[in-house]
Amino acid sequence: MAFQYANQVEWHDGEHFMHNSLKIPYFDNPTSPFLTPYAARFLPHAPLLALGTVDDAGQPWTTVLGGEAGFVRPLGQSNIGIRTLVVPEFDPVIKTLFGSDDGNGSMPLDTKNRLVAGLAIDLATRSRVKLGGKMIAGALDRGGDEMTDSSKATEAQMVIKVEQSLGITWRPQY
Repeated sequence: MAFQYANQVEWHDGEHFMHNSLKIPYFDNPTSPFLTPYAARFLPHAPLLALGTVDDAGQPWTTVLGGEAGFVRPLGQSNIGIRTLVVPEFDPVIKTLFGSDDGNGSMPLDTKNRLVAGLAIDLATRSRVKLGGKMIAGALDRGGDEMTDSSKATEAQMVIKVEQSLGITWRPQY
């Protein structure tokens, strides 16, 4: 059974330029404009998620989030939920997504539908899923486990609206 996506993602002008420069034959962009069923099945099994965003000054930042398999889950309607421990004092992505500490132990949510990109990775199978979208909700809980005398782990919860996904199932040849 086959079906056609109503909103196929077009190649970016820069991608067209590179394809033409390298004389790569035309093929459809494999990126989907939603969370694909493959990505939705893969995410709960991935123990790592590289997450990136751009701060207000235009500086790109990335972080690697990890935890037990299942810390990233599909929520439905192309939304995913992330729940993991972070240390906001040392993580520019978390600072960018949630704003600055107000001194009272809480951090105000300052997402403004901020663009995010992610790469979920399962190192055992070398499988990965690329994601792009916007953070639409989130919360930080300062009641996390003690990590050191001077810093505390904080539970971060985020909801991301996935606007692009690409599952990579092939195995790279190293």
